[in-house]
Amino acid sequence: MSRATLWILGGIFAIVLAICVAGAVLALSAANEDIDVNLGTDEFEIPQVVSRAELVADEGALRFADPTGGSRPIIVNHVGEDAETGWVAVLAIAPGTDSCIVDWDNDDGLFRDCEGETYPPDGEGLDQFATRVEDDTLFIDLGRGRDDEQAPDATTDDSIVITGDD
Repeated sequence: MSRATLWILGGIFAIVLAICVAGAVLALSAANEDIDVNLGTDEFEIPQVVSRAELVADEGALRFADPTGGSRPIIVNHVGEDAETGWVAVLAIAPGTDSCIVDWDNDDGLFRDCEGETYPPDGEGLDQFATRVEDDTLFIDLGRGRDDEQAPDATTDDSIVITGDD
């Protein structure tokens, strides 16, 4: 065998080995519920909170497909007069379900799910994401999914819900 052939075979072997190791790691992580795979940032940013609060007051809550590219759409609402506080970010899927969509009912000023169940503007009863405002930007912590017992209490005035991209 020539030297070039040995290099090619060695390269192919290295690639196959890397694929096998990656597959084994993914298989182990899928089988273990205690392992969390986090890619990218856990926070979704919405700039210009003052104009966003005005938009919500005029047109209703903001809707976003899952900003992480997954299957967790969110809705962001604002309650109160102060654009720095009163943000609510909720999962747009009803608690205890996998597919019952929650939406903002602009006519009634509340959240409503696919079964007709209603939730107040502050998102009480819905899965919420922690929020904070810094430098005219709203930050929504998307790193904690449903059923995370360690998720912070997001029912304060600092919580927010956001849906869509701007």
